[in-house]
Amino acid sequence: MPDDGSKLELLRMLEDIPASHFGVPSAAWAYLRLIIKKHPEQCFKKRSALAGLDLVAAGLSMISTWTDSVIARELDRSCRSLARYRKALAGAGLIAFRDAPDRQRYVRGDDRTTPVDAYGVDLRPLVARFEELRSVCRGLKQTHKADAAVRSQLSRSRNRLRELRAVLVSPSARDLASQALAAVDVVRKRKDLDIVRLGLNQALEALATLEGHFDAQTEAILQETKESCAPVNLGAQLLPSSLPSSLREEGLGEGSTSPSEAARTATDALEVDLGGSMSASPPSDVISDVSDGDDGVLPGFSLPPSPSQAPAAPVERVSCPEIGSVLRLLPLLLESKPYLGPFVRDRRFATDLALAVAYGQAAASRLGLSPREITRLTQLYGLNFAVAALLTEFTPGVESPKHYLQGILNKLASHWIKVDLAAGWGRLTRQFTSVEPGEAPSPTRTREPSFANRCVVPM
Repeated sequence: MPDDGSKLELLRMLEDIPASHFGVPSAAWAYLRLIIKKHPEQCFKKRSALAGLDLVAAGLSMISTWTDSVIARELDRSCRSLARYRKALAGAGLIAFRDAPDRQRYVRGDDRTTPVDAYGVDLRPLVARFEELRSVCRGLKQTHKADAAVRSQLSRSRNRLRELRAVLVSPSARDLASQALAAVDVVRKRKDLDIVRLGLNQALEALATLEGHFDAQTEAILQETKESCAPVNLGAQLLPSSLPSSLREEGLGEGSTSPSEAARTATDALEVDLGGSMSASPPSDVISDVSDGDDGVLPGFSLPPSPSQAPAAPVERVSCPEIGSVLRLLPLLLESKPYLGPFVRDRRFATDLALAVAYGQAAASRLGLSPREITRLTQLYGLNFAVAALLTEFTPGVESPKHYLQGILNKLASHWIKVDLAAGWGRLTRQFTSVEPGEAPSPTRTREPSFANRCVVPM
């Protein structure tokens, strides 16, 4: 055998290569491995060790003389079965076989490694194909790696399809996700890799379409404000509203109506008087309230400013509660979850700002953020990040806290969406100060004591 080969490597290759590759039964493969395992180690000579030796004797030493009775007892097979195994292996070109004239197997000679003659199972054809077995093993490993990669990608696509089906609103998009999931479930356990690839291609095509639906849906959510019936809860997790186009925002800030709807609304207001009768002119009491400087604009109906017109005053995009209000509410928040421990003014934090940020970092850590993420977000947003983490942890009824917090952070990073953290903190303050001492404001999640109130990044 090659200089870098060994009996152990040969046995490992026979374990890695399936019997079906050579068209032999698996029981015959086990028979071959047992014979090689029982054959003496010193008989497997390397190419460089054959120099100066009798090659005929060295070849005869590769003949195994174990009797069928011994092998059959270890494999729990009959001698007739072993004969069929030898015939299959010899037909595949892996062994040769010959018995003595008296149907016995033995070695003639004084030394087992240099026999004069031998009768039994000849392993020389198998050793001669050592390099072929190596190439087969390498090919099988590459095939297995490619198979694992395809199946792993199929599993990830399946999980993503499930996620999208759960959050998409469009019935057609959900039906498409269900069809793709059904196709994946049919092929994901099949052995034929080509069929698995067909299912993967169908899943990827469906994902490309569904991701477009999801992006459009997310953009619609981010453009909604409280004027378009968004909930009072800060950063609430809602599906896109099914409002008519006239009630959806055309831009930022206060909600506006489309031009056609606005014109129709103004016309209706002019045509309907207080008594319910139709009239071509507005009521007299409305006209009397219109001043000469209003250019005929009705009270309560203001035209939106021109996009090119600069705002009269700077617009505050992110409003954050005062540090004092944050620290005053923290003892009540921690008291609602006794396993977090009481509120403590740690001496490591010399200022109120550092203390509030540290408690926010601890809340973010309990929500599942890594220390590296917490450090980066603290550097970017400071107290805003701490308040967002505390709001996320202590707001009752949050089903997915980590995604809830991520939604607030996305709004903070957008640079154009208004984020009213102060209003959210005010609502949380009213909830916790309007209940009796020791009473929880509403059912909340119960966490294990291992989620300690620890400070991640000292400031």
